[in-house]
Amino acid sequence: MENNSVNNLKEKKSVDMSAFFLALGAIISFIMSNFIEAICSSFLISESYDDSQIWLNWGKTYLRDFLIFIPFVIFPLLFSFTAKSIAKKICFLFSNFFAYLFYFAFTKIATALVMFIISSAYPDLSVYLLSTVNLGIDIFLSVLSIILAVVLYISISKSVEQTISKSGVVNGEASDCTDNEALVSSKSKTVAALLCFFLGSLGIHRFYAGKMGTGFLWLFTAGLGGVGAFIDFFLIIFGSFKDSNGNNLG
Repeated sequence: MENNSVNNLKEKKSVDMSAFFLALGAIISFIMSNFIEAICSSFLISESYDDSQIWLNWGKTYLRDFLIFIPFVIFPLLFSFTAKSIAKKICFLFSNFFAYLFYFAFTKIATALVMFIISSAYPDLSVYLLSTVNLGIDIFLSVLSIILAVVLYISISKSVEQTISKSGVVNGEASDCTDNEALVSSKSKTVAALLCFFLGSLGIHRFYAGKMGTGFLWLFTAGLGGVGAFIDFFLIIFGSFKDSNGNNLG
């Protein structure tokens, strides 16, 4: 039992460290990406061109987009060494990929939508203010994407560990968890409540609880139009929300 506790503590530290490096890699990726975009926009893409340069600028634009994406490949691969097992390395890279996909998709959509609304409502607004709003949206979605990547990674990693534990062997030793231990989830009720309150429409609390399927459903439907997230919050508060294994949140 003591050996299992030590092993579980080591596994937790391993997840914590790799989650930290996941966030660090994501932050560096976003900084490098924006730096590359600024350079490319200044020196690669011409603002004024005639018809003969349209195809040239089109090619340069795609080259810029390719260069911007490079940090999001290099740094996840570089920091994935902190995830000890092959399964966790796959979880690490998947979490990065999905978070960056979320970032690129929603940045384009949100920026275009907000800019359209602002420019329509305030046509005399200066370019500087529009750029500031655009930067604010980019920073907000960057932070949100990093949080999403970390929560996804921790949730998937925990699910992998629980699957291995259920197979009856943990680090080569028989699992001796009692029924009472299995009734309470390792997921925190407080953390789930906070995630649901602030990011409930994105389903982050469901990813945290290991409910990947409904997590994606909440993500792509804005928490079932906000109704699902609202109900989930009260389920968590009153202790009726369970994790993917049917256990009560701790």
